[in-house]
Amino acid sequence: MKNAIVYQFFALLTFIMPSTTAPAQEPKESGLIVHGLSIDELYAVQYHYYKTHPVGTVKLENSTTCAIAAKIAFEMGRYTTPLPPFNKGDTKAEPEKLTVHLAPHETRVVNLTADFTDDVLDIVKTTQYDAEVKIDVDDRMVKQILATVKMHGRRMIPEGKLEKLAFFINPDDEVIGIVTSQWRFTHEDNNVEKAKQAFSMLKELKVDCVNAATPPEVLHPRELLRYKLGNPYDCVVLYAAILEHLGVRTMLGLTESDAVVLFELEGNPSDLQTVEQSGKKWLPVTPNFELPFFDAYQAGFSNYHRWHQQKQLTLVNVHQDWKTYPPVAFKPLAQDFLEVGIMYGQQKKYGEAREQFELALKLDTGNAAALNNLGNIATLEKRYDEAVSYYQQALQSDPADYAICLNFGMVYYTQGKEADAMEWFLGACRKMHSYREMLMALGISANSERYFELREFLLKIAQQAQKEKPTDEVFPGAPGESEDGSVPLYWKVKKSG
Repeated sequence: MKNAIVYQFFALLTFIMPSTTAPAQEPKESGLIVHGLSIDELYAVQYHYYKTHPVGTVKLENSTTCAIAAKIAFEMGRYTTPLPPFNKGDTKAEPEKLTVHLAPHETRVVNLTADFTDDVLDIVKTTQYDAEVKIDVDDRMVKQILATVKMHGRRMIPEGKLEKLAFFINPDDEVIGIVTSQWRFTHEDNNVEKAKQAFSMLKELKVDCVNAATPPEVLHPRELLRYKLGNPYDCVVLYAAILEHLGVRTMLGLTESDAVVLFELEGNPSDLQTVEQSGKKWLPVTPNFELPFFDAYQAGFSNYHRWHQQKQLTLVNVHQDWKTYPPVAFKPLAQDFLEVGIMYGQQKKYGEAREQFELALKLDTGNAAALNNLGNIATLEKRYDEAVSYYQQALQSDPADYAICLNFGMVYYTQGKEADAMEWFLGACRKMHSYREMLMALGISANSERYFELREFLLKIAQQAQKEKPTDEVFPGAPGESEDGSVPLYWKVKKSG
């Protein structure tokens, strides 16, 4: 049964009161009445799913005699991507996704979708979060509805929805790629041999499967590879992800407490009994990696048929279910090191920051963000030649990120070489949108009193590049560098872009 929280809203809706009814209360000038908001319990593992499936509903009424176009956005802090403002007549705004058209006096229940970021996968435990629903009408926000959302951690699936284990099977997960690359797989055209070798690999890695599954909590493959201990659900998800990575199609055979992996055969080996599903032949394997492979196959075959006869079996066709439940994509491992390194760098812990960026480079050679940020550390430590070398490599790796040119400019500006600095700043400005965008990339507020001389220098460059009007002025501040002597730089968070 779907759990929901219903809220009643009054006046400008700056506060909420739980209720099972929602009488219409609305400022006269907007013409839009909100009768009620219902938000489901959410699951972090379903974050891609929520782009096309509702997180809840809101009931709207157009109380006017004119049609209304309302843009609705569900936001949950850093866990969602804020939608851009709705601009009337903008054909690129995808109005079928962003807007609801209400006829005069029409009342409608509208499904709310959400564009979650991969930060939502940082949520491990079920937690209450603040969220808001924003509604724009005629290019102005007329509603900001606050709500509390129950978000289940990344290992949880809704009870009784075993087909949603497909979320966990990601053959492109970076850790799966690293682990399998360290193991020599032969017999590329023989699925049985590939399944056998993958099984042996997990045995060698000492992945242990305990007796009983405990739905609805499941470890992701990279977590099981770290902890080495999981239940049958955890183990079949990992085994299936590895087989899919090797190009072997899989299904899962599940009961309330146990599981097997079925992998597709390209032929029908005469000495092996098979299961037929969807016009193809499959071999079921129990995920007890302490057993010899063919013993695990025999146990899997026996379990499959017993569960089938007892009508306890739920089949998950991985490729079919991926269409509805796309696999979770964790942040690249290098991304974690980048984020920690930036934090250290901004805290002036340069040694610790350098170590994090170097670890990111080991995982992802040529990572433009790691190279750029190593250049920042060199700049801050006044090793300018080394900084230029890193920035050159970063720009070569990601030539579309013009903000890297700002760091070149800062290397020369910091040394008082204004002619060289101007060349790089001008090149960046011509590719960027505005003076303010340059400031944002460098982490400087346009209204700040810090970095007055630098802001004045950048504004002149922007005016030269015709990005700003000649009459624009810099927010006043004290000349000279900031009191702490810090140097503003562009810290690159992602590998590209």
